Amino acid sequence: LDLASRGDRVLSLCDKRFAMTSLGGETVLDRAYGNLYLHDYALTGGAFCALLLGRYQAGNICTLTTYGLDGQELASLELTEEVLDIAAGGDYLAVLYGDGMVLYHRDLTEAARLTDTDYAGQLRVEEDGTVLMISGSYAWRFLP
Repeated sequence: LDLASRGDRVLSLCDKRFAMTSLGGETVLDRAYGNLYLHDYALTGGAFCALLLGRYQAGNICTLTTYGLDGQELASLELTEEVLDIAAGGDYLAVLYGDGMVLYHRDLTEAARLTDTDYAGQLRVEEDGTVLMISGSYAWRFLP
């Protein structure tokens, strides 16, 4: 589904598993989803990536997990709200919910929150945590 390079790591995302390898070919992380479904992901964090996996193909009950480039799980958070989009940049991960946006640190502690997102549907996160929210007709920045 997607492929990214972060430092000396290659991140490979498939519909059934996520793998992280070194440029030398050593497997750092091989995470099969098992009976879970991939709902969303963010491979663009500075030194981390995130997966949003759920028990059902449709529905709001999901687990958001961040992984460091060493292959170790950094944090995990159970979500019960609808997630419209996630995006990462620097040490930040933004999650767009149906009723607002939350900016998390890579360890999934909350950094900032916005309750009025004016029908945003997509996010982009810059290195400093600035979030670009995009709707069907315009875009705007959120400065934490």
